[in-house]
Amino acid sequence: MKRFAILLAVLAVGAFFAQDATAQTDAATQTVTLSVAQIVDIDITANPGPLNITAGTFGSDDLTPVSDNSTSYSLLQNVANDFKITAQIGADVPANTTLVLNLQSGKGTSAGDVDISSAAAAVGCVSGINFGADNNQTITYTYSATADAGVVAPTARVVTFTLTQ
Repeated sequence: MKRFAILLAVLAVGAFFAQDATAQTDAATQTVTLSVAQIVDIDITANPGPLNITAGTFGSDDLTPVSDNSTSYSLLQNVANDFKITAQIGADVPANTTLVLNLQSGKGTSAGDVDISSAAAAVGCVSGINFGADNNQTITYTYSATADAGVVAPTARVVTFTLTQ
């Protein structure tokens, strides 16, 4: 009987420790911080080809305009529904010439043909751009001149596009 009591005591202690061992868990925790940064990005493909006016019409002082639509832009913005694209030329185009820009848009409203001949101020090209992305939208440049422009040697201008509110 004494052996039986000892055996019961050993089994009880063993059961207690076995229960206690299975009740324990091995766990760890982490805190994960999440955020989305402000993204306002516009990208332009390569430069357009040279815009060389080489012809005119008899009886008209307006020479034959030339155009290039070989470039495009893409944008991504996650900030607001009222973004716009402006363009500004780095220096005025030569006297008696005009440079017009047209940006297509799938996310906003294109202003159509806008004259960017003067470096005085940025010109609105697309307005009402919503959250999201617009990809491979065509940029068209049209260069025109009158006979009063005379001969204009090749001259480069930098056009800066800005995606802004």
